[in-house]
Amino acid sequence: MKKQDLIGRAIIKFSEAEIDLLLTSLYNTEKINIPRINPKWKKPFSKLIRDLIFIKESIEKEKEKETIS
Repeated sequence: MKKQDLIGRAIIKFSEAEIDLLLTSLYNTEKINIPRINPKWKKPFSKLIRDLIFIKESIEKEKEKETIS
């Protein structure tokens, strides 16, 4: 299976502003530097950031398609 293939579907009930706020909080959490702690704790946050960016870009593409047609 390719990495881009969809495994499942989810309904997201966030506004674009809420997605932006969530991304901001995740960026800030990811940038925290905690001494003597293994930085691997940041991996789930990084993955969630990538997923939310993908969702945000998908929403923007859908909006562009709607305005064109």
